[in-house]
Amino acid sequence: MSIFDDITADLSISLEQYFPSTAPIRSDLNTDGILDTTTSLDGGLVLRGVATDPAIEGMSFVWSGTDSVGIHGLAPSYRPVTIRGFIVRVPAQGGDEDSYHRYIDWLDVYAQMGQTMQSRTPIPPPAG
Repeated sequence: MSIFDDITADLSISLEQYFPSTAPIRSDLNTDGILDTTTSLDGGLVLRGVATDPAIEGMSFVWSGTDSVGIHGLAPSYRPVTIRGFIVRVPAQGGDEDSYHRYIDWLDVYAQMGQTMQSRTPIPPPAG
């Protein structure tokens, strides 16, 4: 199974239960299935699509769905939701199953659902 198929299956299980899909999962792969890269303004390399390392594989994704189920005790808003993220698959070690790590900007998702959130980074009290 290709990384795209494997990760698509994982996302379908994890995101479909909260945001039923309205379109196929997209990635930043070009038509040949080759990793697209761009250079950022500061000269660093930005990887888009599938990035493969001997031990770890990752893929950016876009999930389009509808907030029709509700999540974390919130009533559904029935609004369209576009979830952008990056998922990393770490191969199994010694008979374990592969593990997946999803990186999603949840504040953006909640904003699309009409939820506003405010937070502040905890800071220590002043010394003295």
